[in-house]
Amino acid sequence: MQFWVGLVLVVIGALWIYGSQQIFVPRVMSDSIGPRTFPLLIGTVLVILGPLVWLRAALEGTDRLDLGKQSLLAVLLGASVVYLLLFERLGYVLSTALYTIALFYYLGERRHWLTWIVSVGVTLLFYFGFADFLNVNLPKGPLGL
Repeated sequence: MQFWVGLVLVVIGALWIYGSQQIFVPRVMSDSIGPRTFPLLIGTVLVILGPLVWLRAALEGTDRLDLGKQSLLAVLLGASVVYLLLFERLGYVLSTALYTIALFYYLGERRHWLTWIVSVGVTLLFYFGFADFLNVNLPKGPLGL
């Protein structure tokens, strides 16, 4: 199981690194820290953590097949791929809120009010933090946010 977790970390990290290179950076930004820095850092950390998970499993001898956990991993990976495919079309706010709401429900959270408040609230907090404070150009989608 830890092999698959490590593999997913490497794949998601590689996608973050690729995605960070697609972020528009105005030519007037002369400093080395810009809108690409944070996603590039996240991707790099994930790519490094994947092999460390494999190494830990190999050293402890704990990597065993558990179909329940693998199906959860498959659903999470599938949901992440759908999220990435809809990201540009639906925009950051709508796609991220729907993604987190769906994951909350899939993982068993049944307090609907909490799911919606956390999903929408955190999504908006990050949106305004990145878009207004850090000037990161996020996809707006049909909501105009």
